[in-house]
Amino acid sequence: MSGGESFAPGPSSLAPRPSPLVPPNICYARAGNLCSQYRGWTMHELSNGVNRRGAIRRKPKGVEVSCQRGALGVGPDLAVTIRSISESGARLLVSEPLKAGAEVELEFRAAANPNRIRVLANIVRCKAVPGQVYCIAVRFQKRIAYADFTRMT
Repeated sequence: MSGGESFAPGPSSLAPRPSPLVPPNICYARAGNLCSQYRGWTMHELSNGVNRRGAIRRKPKGVEVSCQRGALGVGPDLAVTIRSISESGARLLVSEPLKAGAEVELEFRAAANPNRIRVLANIVRCKAVPGQVYCIAVRFQKRIAYADFTRMT
């Protein structure tokens, strides 16, 4: 290249990319960064559908759950059912909407575990689903023991 010409690597200099399925989160990497050759590509296009969860998520078996607002464990039980669980979080259906960031206390009772497991958690998201219930995702403040996790799944 000579004179005032400049070459900036970007999507047009690489192989054609598929159209994104989600709104783009553009990768604006610096020249020394590993991602620089993919500058302008969306993170969805770069992720290649890889599962990046920090813990295994499974469907619970024979587990009952109760969910109360706050850390004191008082108030009505909001839990309808549990959908999935991992060592670091859970997804469950509740009867009332809860705000993201709110603190809840969960209590798990499993047929295979004689002890009740109580854990404090923070709401990550809440979404209305058909049937006048809400699906919430929670992140536990402390991970549950792997032994307790396997007894519930």
